[in-house]
Amino acid sequence: MVTVKDIAKASGVSPSTVSIILNGQSRERKISEKTCKKVWDAVSALGYKPNIAARTLREGAASSSYTIALYWANDFRTTMLSRFLKGLSMAAADAAVPYEIIIYPYDNDTLKDQTALLTGRRFHGAIIANASQKDMEFVRDSYFPVPVVLYNRSLPGYCSVTVDNYRMGVLAAQALLDRKKRFPWILSSQETFPGMEQRLEGFKDSFASVLSPISPENYLEGENTPQDGARMANQVLTSGHPCDSIYCLSDAIAMGCLYTLNREGIKIPEDISVISIGNGEKENAMYTTPSLSTVYLPMEDMACQCLKFLLAHLTGQPIPEKNLTLDTPLTQRET
Repeated sequence: MVTVKDIAKASGVSPSTVSIILNGQSRERKISEKTCKKVWDAVSALGYKPNIAARTLREGAASSSYTIALYWANDFRTTMLSRFLKGLSMAAADAAVPYEIIIYPYDNDTLKDQTALLTGRRFHGAIIANASQKDMEFVRDSYFPVPVVLYNRSLPGYCSVTVDNYRMGVLAAQALLDRKKRFPWILSSQETFPGMEQRLEGFKDSFASVLSPISPENYLEGENTPQDGARMANQVLTSGHPCDSIYCLSDAIAMGCLYTLNREGIKIPEDISVISIGNGEKENAMYTTPSLSTVYLPMEDMACQCLKFLLAHLTGQPIPEKNLTLDTPLTQRET
């Protein structure tokens, strides 16, 4: 059995330094990245097993299963977690080994405080979802003792499952341009990752290439809720500026927008068309009044592939393609 002293000897540092690094306290104790890398290289070379992995081996193959951590941002996207979990369950039928999922909620910009990521003592592998730019910088600059897969984010050296966010905006714009819409408004929430900006840019660039650029006055930002969607739609109607179409950056905003338009007697889509990024449950968009057109985010398929990547890594299976970009279909409904 590999011990801390074995790792210290192999890496040329003291046992106390090894312990600090294995316990995820290297940043706090100002241990250099170079030293951390030497220790983790020794960990890998010697086959050192963190506590959870060692316990699994002791219990034997018949009772063993992999523990997978899912890091999920504790913000408006908690309402989307059910879709991701549904996707993880889709992978169960094809999984060659049993596994369990543990959810670790975290606040934006605080992934660095999740010491379990740095120790590898609580799980065998992790999926990181909804990471902010600051969180991604932490991932880029860190070394993790367990395999990590990124959901809708990408970094060199990591397996990732993403979509073409810019193209999502292009698809939404093209759907409105095909309907001869010329005066679009955009209803959004605060940008939490670069992909949101790309969805905006794809939409704006598409209109600018055919018509004139969309005025900044035609962009409204609020909370990612139906309540704020309704409020922003009312602001559009009372602005005095022309509007024949609305692009919503989420289903939740779109639902509130449709509520206001219906309440005010606006004909949809004759007077105003509405299209949304489909990040909510598909059924929600199908049963709005009228049914909501979306550019669909295939979250279940993305989750399924994230887990397949991780299990393949853990079981030593080949991974021919480490970065997948899934399609985002345009679903034309009544709006």
